[in-house]
Amino acid sequence: MNVIFEEYPQLFPLFFVGLWSIVCFILSKFGGWSYLAKQYPCRESFKGEKSYLRSMKMGLVNYSNCVTVGVNSSELYLGIMFLFRIGHEPIKVPLVEVTGKKIEGTIFDHVVLSIKNVDIKIPKKLADKIVAASNGTWHYGDL
Repeated sequence: MNVIFEEYPQLFPLFFVGLWSIVCFILSKFGGWSYLAKQYPCRESFKGEKSYLRSMKMGLVNYSNCVTVGVNSSELYLGIMFLFRIGHEPIKVPLVEVTGKKIEGTIFDHVVLSIKNVDIKIPKKLADKIVAASNGTWHYGDL
């Protein structure tokens, strides 16, 4: 492989972008993001309170400091940073289809959101922001 890049160094950027795209696409499949994006596509801009550079775990995939979470009185919005967007189309889910359960941890508490059998683990502080931004139309329970 090094021989190819030594003779044709201009191929490395193409190789890197291709590999990056494949990895992002595979992560969206393993985490469940692509499944939710097909079920709940965000076709127009989201109007509501947004929180940027948030972390969450969706399925098997950890998304650290790259997720935008938005909430209004009827919808939950999930988007991802531009660099990771391949295979991760924005999602807009009606809040009535989102359930949440609090999980107590040894150091930090979390809330697991369930949407169509896809579990999303978020920090409790972010879940509390979702509750506040939804104007009381959504809340989570204790496990």
